[in-house]
Amino acid sequence: MLITWNIPFLVKHTNINGAFLSRLVEEGLTTHEAIEHHKSENKSSKFPYLVFQEVDKEGKHVIEKLVDILMETGNIEAASVLSPTRVKQHKNRGYAKKEVPLLTVNDNADLSIEEFCTDGCVSSKKSSEERDDPPFSIQVVPATKLFKGENIYHISAGSVRGQALIINNESFQELSSRRGSKVDVANLSSLFTQLGFQVNVKEDLKRSETLNLLINFSENKGHESGDMMILVVLSHGQEGGKIITHDEKSVDINHDILRHFNNENCPSLRGKPKLFIFQACKGDEWDMGVQSRGLSCKTETDAKPFDIESPPGSPLKDPTWEDMVISYATIPGYVSWRSPIRGSWFIETLSAVFMKQSHDTNLRDMLDLVCLELKQRESTQGGKQSSMYEVRGFHKKLFFYPSLQIP
Repeated sequence: MLITWNIPFLVKHTNINGAFLSRLVEEGLTTHEAIEHHKSENKSSKFPYLVFQEVDKEGKHVIEKLVDILMETGNIEAASVLSPTRVKQHKNRGYAKKEVPLLTVNDNADLSIEEFCTDGCVSSKKSSEERDDPPFSIQVVPATKLFKGENIYHISAGSVRGQALIINNESFQELSSRRGSKVDVANLSSLFTQLGFQVNVKEDLKRSETLNLLINFSENKGHESGDMMILVVLSHGQEGGKIITHDEKSVDINHDILRHFNNENCPSLRGKPKLFIFQACKGDEWDMGVQSRGLSCKTETDAKPFDIESPPGSPLKDPTWEDMVISYATIPGYVSWRSPIRGSWFIETLSAVFMKQSHDTNLRDMLDLVCLELKQRESTQGGKQSSMYEVRGFHKKLFFYPSLQIP
């Protein structure tokens, strides 16, 4: 996993030449066949990434072997990101490069790549010129109309909608820094403020600090007068619904985060909409997309509908989990993408959609638009990204009514 998180940095700072490839084969980290397959079946720009993905196996000794090979072949900066301690040890004893037989590689192959990161970052192929453009300015379109109905969440009088907390982990002990994440924070802070939220930002929190903050936020007195709540976490992530903290420990999204805000543990938010946004990887797979064929399909189920009645005399209860929308930057098993200049694809897209549409569009429709907009993006290496969201007892429409003074 450590290799996967740092693949963008490793590719940028490693000279993928014959000496390096030969040592990988010699140490059993890949094979001649695998190298030739990747060279023949993929674009040259993807080749370096595939090499490191091939090497990415679990176990301490794999990291140690790769660091040694990087040191031997002069790729000191790349080795340092994986194990600064081991690199320091090598330097202290005057590590010498080994002479190794060279594999035949195409010297004319274009192995140059754009800097990118995964959250594991990359700029979008949609507009390659925009890589150096500054982030856009958040200007939310004001609402002019109030929607009413039994299927619409009630918003109280005034312009304050509720509390918003943003947790941003940008730097880590050994994992690569999430450069560009401050842009996400700036975009979301401006967006939520213009939507009527009181915004609080916390950065680079250890696991214990994160857990304490979540408990304190769930008990925030502001929830009693607020109509809704937003919680955002920006960090590295891993498969199984885990978020990585500043001290490189993990918190579980369901057990350590969401449960603090259900009806049992957070009565002040009972019956009020709660939006959770997670910008993090959910695995280490890359979505390289499939060729579009312009086809659509409809899925049906043969399940027979049924009704369940409560036993006579049963007390009326509300479900424990209710009024929640949980939005994820990517789908299970896959990486999400982030630009060092413009921030993450997902947060930039979400901010743009909410900025333009929140004046007259409900939350779930906007999240659908985010998914559609994100579909149009593609990295220069061919990477794609699909966002997703889930609902838990969220049966009404939520409108934010930006700048609208509700009577």
